[in-house]
Amino acid sequence: GCRVEHDGVLALHDFGGCGAYGGCSQGDVSRGERDGTYVDGVRLLWNLYYEHLNPLAEVGYVRLPDVPDYATNNAHMFYLVCNSLEERTELISKLKQNDILAVFHYLSLHKSPFYAEKHDGRKLIQADRYADCLVRLPMYYDLTDSNITTISNIIE
Repeated sequence: GCRVEHDGVLALHDFGGCGAYGGCSQGDVSRGERDGTYVDGVRLLWNLYYEHLNPLAEVGYVRLPDVPDYATNNAHMFYLVCNSLEERTELISKLKQNDILAVFHYLSLHKSPFYAEKHDGRKLIQADRYADCLVRLPMYYDLTDSNITTISNIIE
């Protein structure tokens, strides 16, 4: 993963080949993948996020990722689904005030410039809900248990 500082805000992301964003090269990500520890390491971090944030999900404050029993989890990202665009905006702002950059990355395909002319006009409520409510939390190989605890405490 990459750490990029811009105007004093630390951006933490897990984009592959992030040299274009500055701050790292693709080799930083593959270091852990070569020795077989990358997925195991980020899976532990993913589980720690889940443990810390599950009480918020239990009371309906957010929704957490759901990994069905038949599926596996490569833990490449951890996200929350807020209840509204306003709540997501407040959460992103609160994290940014603490120098943590959480991002939303989901654009409804039917609203994208590429697909807009191809869309048949149906309302895609779930697609729009995720576009408005999903927020990705920092997830990268060098993230520590302490970082996860700090981020989780800020969210709580």
